[in-house]
Amino acid sequence: MNMKINAVQQVQEDMALIARGEEIDLPWRRLRVLLDYGLVEISTLSSWVDRLQEVEHPSRGQTRV
Repeated sequence: MNMKINAVQQVQEDMALIARGEEIDLPWRRLRVLLDYGLVEISTLSSWVDRLQEVEHPSRGQTRV
């Protein structure tokens, strides 16, 4: 899939929103473009819980494969 220049610019702006933590303002249709191109992924709740536990308890030494 090739993206048009204006689509690439919009993706860059949207990725900047995500990087700044402002993705709450990102319209679903534009987020869908990022998902379709594999530029972002939605993590499951369990993966977020795992990440939080790693931050809270770094001495547990969980290993990712």
